[in-house]
Amino acid sequence: MRKGHTIGRWMPVEIEPLLSDPDLQTWHDDQKWWYLVLLFRAWQNVDYPCHLPNDSDKLRALASVPLRRSAQWRERSLEVLAKFVVSEDGQWLSHRKQLEVYATQLAKTEARSEAGRMGGLANSSKRVALLKQTTSKQSISKSHSNSLNPENFNSTEAAKGYCLKFLVSGLKNHDAVREAIEACLLRFPEQTAQRVAEMMIETRLNYLNTAGKEFTWPAVSFITSGTWQEPDSWKKERQTDRESSVGKAAQA
Repeated sequence: MRKGHTIGRWMPVEIEPLLSDPDLQTWHDDQKWWYLVLLFRAWQNVDYPCHLPNDSDKLRALASVPLRRSAQWRERSLEVLAKFVVSEDGQWLSHRKQLEVYATQLAKTEARSEAGRMGGLANSSKRVALLKQTTSKQSISKSHSNSLNPENFNSTEAAKGYCLKFLVSGLKNHDAVREAIEACLLRFPEQTAQRVAEMMIETRLNYLNTAGKEFTWPAVSFITSGTWQEPDSWKKERQTDRESSVGKAAQA
């Protein structure tokens, strides 16, 4: 298994909700098995965690259904696949609850990793050197010139965290968020990809609280358009929306 996907080795399962699912109560035993195997396969997807290809033949193979039982698969798989959500580009299937669980586990793993890293540097000359490096102009210039090297930051994992937080599916959307993170790192090389993603998440949550129900930027275009960096525009947009609502109410 690829390094960095260690949480793919085990998947937390809430037993009671699973056993009490009314859909599973009416399924055949083979359908229940297919469902569980597909959840396991999705969890262990190294390149795109918690996602399955939206292709019947590939899904049959992933569910360990032999070719000789293809007719049975075609007849009974629709009920199973209905438990998954199709991505906007139509290429992937995902399970909303599983995405939430994965995001939680990913956050815990990253927190433990960061705590261990900082613990190893505590009270050591390495920590002092690192702090000096990140604050020096020379270091900032160097990191700027090498900022597109994937070894300098993990923009892919950072984008994955944002997408999982807001249940964004599709490789195209994931790549768009990743590119937005990399663009920020070019402008602010002293930051890390993880910190940029955290700021994007915090800003998105603040925007949703400000925006209310009258208008909302989609989670991806909110980032790629640069709207997340313009909080003053939200207030103006919200004020204009309120004035419009008041005008319509007065006319009525």
